Amino acid sequence: STDGAHPNLLFALGQTRQTLKRWKLAAEAYDACAAAEVHPTQRARALHGAGVARAQLGDLPAAARRLEEAIDASQSAGVAHVKAMLSLASVRKTDGDAAGAMEALRRAERHAPEVRERYIEPLERQMAKEKKSRGR
Repeated sequence: STDGAHPNLLFALGQTRQTLKRWKLAAEAYDACAAAEVHPTQRARALHGAGVARAQLGDLPAAARRLEEAIDASQSAGVAHVKAMLSLASVRKTDGDAAGAMEALRRAERHAPEVRERYIEPLERQMAKEKKSRGR
């Protein structure tokens, strides 16, 4: 049991389990860390880990919730969690929500301009192509 364990220990456990691709156990450790963590940036890190693990398990709604929480927790500390924004975009895109993915990418772009070329432009091209094929 991880009850009462120190948040740093729980985070390390989550990372180890993630490396081993034990996604369910990783998600549980990250969730426990996020619940125990008082520092917003550390909490955001744990929520991001939990979100990524949940996405790997195919639980996209739970993944999106964790990632949105990670972004909010970081923001409350005055930090932009660009990685969580990119992960959220990926989860939304996988879930068939291209518009939601684009919204997350535009948020990330405000803090990291390189996001435009690496992520937004390819998604715009893909969305245009899909729109064209639906229009036929």
